[in-house]
Amino acid sequence: IGPGYGTFSKCFLAWRLNYFVDVVPHCNTKIKKLFNPPHLQYIKFYLTNWTACPDIPDNAVNFVFSWDTFPFFTQQHIKLYLKDIFRVILPGGYVFLHYANCEYDYDLNESKRGYWNYNTKSAMTKLIKECGYTVIEMEQFKPGANYAIFQKPGKDNPVLYKVLEIPAKKSDE
Repeated sequence: IGPGYGTFSKCFLAWRLNYFVDVVPHCNTKIKKLFNPPHLQYIKFYLTNWTACPDIPDNAVNFVFSWDTFPFFTQQHIKLYLKDIFRVILPGGYVFLHYANCEYDYDLNESKRGYWNYNTKSAMTKLIKECGYTVIEMEQFKPGANYAIFQKPGKDNPVLYKVLEIPAKKSDE
């Protein structure tokens, strides 16, 4: 959702089919230039005017990703998107969203200057749960880079999200 000019678009080539959803009609031409022509058959572009994308089939997606888009949305807009995502994601599918957490100074400053909409981790958690998802992880990579990973209930997704930790040497070894 909100791929812009495709910064992350090639990160998802492992999936057979990629759907790109944006409000900007000319994003697709910029993104298409990033791929070899034979791969374009595995990429579909959809234009949305708000959140809805009725042309994407129900339960057709096992992973939804969005970075640098949801911080701009109001909580009501996010809630509408989460409901629409619930329709297209298959049971057990995951969602990874970047969002504004104004409990941190960076995000709060972006909100105060009118660039991002005000949101918090607790408000985002509430929205995610109200829309029927289970929260898997909510953390921050760095200031301004807050993310939420959550899942639609069910077991139809062949992909399993698992946190891998690097084994640490014990101090007594």
